[in-house]
Amino acid sequence: MELSELTKRRCEHVKSCEENNDRSHQIIAGLYSDPSRFVYEILQNADDAEASKVQFSLTNDKLEITHNGKKEFDYQDVESITTIGSSTKQDDINAIGKFGAGFKSVFAVTKTPQIHSGEYHFKIRDFIVPEQLPSIINNDGKTTIILPFNHSNLSCDEAYQQINKRLGFLESESLLFLRNIKEIKWKTQSNSGHYLAGKDSGKAYIISQQNDEEKQQQEYLLFNRPIKIEDKGFKDRR
Repeated sequence: MELSELTKRRCEHVKSCEENNDRSHQIIAGLYSDPSRFVYEILQNADDAEASKVQFSLTNDKLEITHNGKKEFDYQDVESITTIGSSTKQDDINAIGKFGAGFKSVFAVTKTPQIHSGEYHFKIRDFIVPEQLPSIINNDGKTTIILPFNHSNLSCDEAYQQINKRLGFLESESLLFLRNIKEIKWKTQSNSGHYLAGKDSGKAYIISQQNDEEKQQQEYLLFNRPIKIEDKGFKDRR
């Protein structure tokens, strides 16, 4: 199916939601009291795409996220990210994020997120409608997500300040539970920094956190053991 056909179907869905006063997409988009929590959803999706590096570039009017995930977008991903309950990750028990619901959290700061990955270049309006965009030149096989600060209930300055604070104080321990991401870089109008995860010569897991003003390093000992889970817990219950 072509993207134009999906756009047509989603427009019909939006019209139906309006006629039936269905606000489910808006409700899901506003689940977090802190709009900047979407940063963790982005990291989870990047990790599921097998990215090892993620970069956040914050300016006064938008946030641009780039990662080097091995899995580029295909049509099923476009379909999944523009709906809820239809995820391409349903059969991957190791996947953390769910495109359909988790990605909706970006709508707390933008009305029209843009995605550039593989052969797909599009923005999403009305929560579920994909619209074709011109391709990004020299994307180097990376996935780029652009979040313009055009939310009607959140000013550009408010979005900038909240995301700026979040990037500077990420819960670095979350890197312990990401399978693939080892480096997170961020840059704002006034500061920059990065988070690095790796192992030392022994068994310690090290997370380094650095910005323009200071550097911190934390060490963790991780223990794991296999857990048997009954298959029936992962069967489709529909």
